[in-house]
Amino acid sequence: MTGLGVQKFDLMSIFFNSDSRPELHRALLTPLENALAEARSTRSCPSLPDLHWLELGIRRVLMNERSGREFLQRIVDDGDRPISTSLFFESLKSARRLRLCGEINDRLVCRVRQEMASHLDPFATEASLDGYAIFAGDGHYLAHACHDRSILGHNHAVGHFMGLDLRTHAMFRLTTSLHENSRKREHDMHALKRLEPKALRRNTPVGKRVIWVWDRAGIDAKFWSRCKQQHGVYFVSRTKDNMDVTSYGELSYDQNAPANNGVTGYHVAIINGERLRRVSYVCPDTGVAYDFLTSLTQLEPGIIAALYLARWDIEKVFDETKRKLGEGKSWATSETAKAIQAEMIAMTHNLLLLLERQLEEDHAITNQPEDRRRSKRIKKAIVQARERSRSFAPLVLELMARKTQRVLKFVRWTRNNLLSSDPLGHLLARLRAVLRVS
Repeated sequence: MTGLGVQKFDLMSIFFNSDSRPELHRALLTPLENALAEARSTRSCPSLPDLHWLELGIRRVLMNERSGREFLQRIVDDGDRPISTSLFFESLKSARRLRLCGEINDRLVCRVRQEMASHLDPFATEASLDGYAIFAGDGHYLAHACHDRSILGHNHAVGHFMGLDLRTHAMFRLTTSLHENSRKREHDMHALKRLEPKALRRNTPVGKRVIWVWDRAGIDAKFWSRCKQQHGVYFVSRTKDNMDVTSYGELSYDQNAPANNGVTGYHVAIINGERLRRVSYVCPDTGVAYDFLTSLTQLEPGIIAALYLARWDIEKVFDETKRKLGEGKSWATSETAKAIQAEMIAMTHNLLLLLERQLEEDHAITNQPEDRRRSKRIKKAIVQARERSRSFAPLVLELMARKTQRVLKFVRWTRNNLLSSDPLGHLLARLRAVLRVS
């Protein structure tokens, strides 16, 4: 036992006897093991088995160590067998392991969808959105690794274009950005066009349509028109200040419908010869005006506005991974290693999401102080809206009420107790005590 009363385990031996693993370790990583059991990209590697390698990647995201060498020393200090620096970093260059990461996370995304469909989905009560998969996308940039330099001698941030399932909060990687000559960041649309438009369906079943919500950098009317016509993929975004948009032909909508609260205009818009819809919206509590663009034609304009407002969730998840998990810097220099890191970050987020849901479902553990703060913010916004003689659409209130990220106390508890030999009941008592403190 250590001075803190936490028994550490030799993970190499643990993986050959799942019953001997610490209870929290097993609870967090069982979905990962199940996904690996069904994966096709596995290969026997006695020096660093895939399961152990995946677990190391999750632990590195969780542990928030400043460098790879510091993390590997932490592994030894925790009582695990030493892993050579060269072996660990060479494994991050493996294209086969990158494929494995993508395959594993795809299965985790499906698992999150199954677990969260009736729990976290704020769109479930909006019948007009039945039959739509809803994703938010954006670029997420990390600081370069210490030894990472471009061929021009410039240090560049490492960018990943990520997606978030807005119904479930499952996170996934779309692609890793490329540096264009001396440009520091690849434009969002340049990255999207490198993908096959069909890839934007994200394994959505045939017959179901897909909505992508992107910020202003994701506007290309011809690209999205092609996605709509060929693959049933639609987009929602905001107008740019300097955008040449021709609006005409005001469209009729039910101004008395609660779903359209805040909508001040609905028009046909022409951009580069493509017909889109333009929604003008005023936030009920702040009075800030917005203009949204979309290729959707069968939804109420208030639903379009709510879809874009939901895009904020991906920013909150980026904040979770960067500030709470500490993943603000690239692990290595190769493009494969950078992509693997993004996959590991997404996997860790999804595993934490599943663990949080399990603890809430099986042990009734909730963050009541945070729930009260969220409720207080919503009530304040409703009062401010009433002072302006306005009100929120029901779907917007649903979006305001949902949790948008894992709280730091929960992340710390998972990090600090992952290898504890204490019974899960004891660990949960500590978590309850921590969460009760405002």
